[in-house]
Parts: sequence; structure tokens; C-alpha cells
Amino acid sequence: MGAPSEVEGYLALEGVYRGCGGSQIDENDNSDGADAVACDTWVQSSSDNVHVYDFHVVYSYSYKVPVLYFQGHRSDGQLLTLDEIKHNLPSNSLKVLSESKWTFITREEHPHLSRPWFTLHPCATSDWMKLLLEESKVAIEEQSLRYLSAWLSVVGQAVGLKIPLELYCN
Repeated sequence: MGAPSEVEGYLALEGVYRGCGGSQIDENDNSDGADAVACDTWVQSSSDNVHVYDFHVVYSYSYKVPVLYFQGHRSDGQLLTLDEIKHNLPSNSLKVLSESKWTFITREEHPHLSRPWFTLHPCATSDWMKLLLEESKVAIEEQSLRYLSAWLSVVGQAVGLKIPLELYCN
């Protein structure tokens, strides 16, 4: 048996803190005037106030598009249910979820970790990405970066993930 022709793996953004109202907590946000506290020394008084999310981007060979896998857990490590995750979603995503529960967020086995994770179903990704990037006339090397940043800007919004502006500018 030979080695696979593609390099397999995934991109990971882990340890994203989110308040129960759905707002992403930025450890660099110093809007209250207090000194910034390092992420690893942050103490939360109640495990019900903050959820921690992990996001993985995995390429789907079936759909030929990237897929966002994610899971959330309480500060005590217990995984969140879909109902708990709903409380962290932006309001526009909640509306879509209530209208098409089985096609928007599904629970699937993570292809590399062999554990159940939530995922945004990729069935229409290829079509809307073609529309989003059809006018793009850039070099092949840039196309991959533009594709991934454009995809992440759309998919990230669905789960309340903020994408830094620098990602689009560079």
C-alpha cells in the first residue's frame, strides 16, 4: 500500500473564549481600561459564564471544499450540547438553524480525531464560493489564500468567529 498523494491534516484555532451571550472574548481587548491579562492566567468566577471553542478546518475530498468542524466546552471541560451552542450563535445563524436544522449544523466524526464534532454542512459551499470569486483574476498561488480567507469570512460569521481585517489586507 502506497502513501496518499495528498498531505492530510487540518488547520486549528483552539481556545477561543466566548461569553454565553455569544460575544467572542478577545484577550487583547482592553476597552475597560484594565491591564491586559495573559490568556493562561485568566480566572473566571463561574463556569457557566464562558465557553471555550475549538475550530478545525478540514478539506473534504467528497465535496472538494474546506469544512469547518467545531466544538465547545465549559470551563470545567464538559462538552456543550447543540442547544448550548445555539446560545452562542449570532442571531442570523439561529434563524437559519431553526429553518434548516439538518442541513446547517450537523454532528459528524472528525476525520482526523475520530470523535464527534459539530460541522457546518458543506453541500452548497462550492456553488457560493464560485459566485464569490468568479471575478477574481489573480495568480494561482494567491487564489488558494484568497479562497481560504473568503471562505472563512463567510463560514466564520455563521458561528460568530471574528476574522482579523489583516487577513484580507495581506
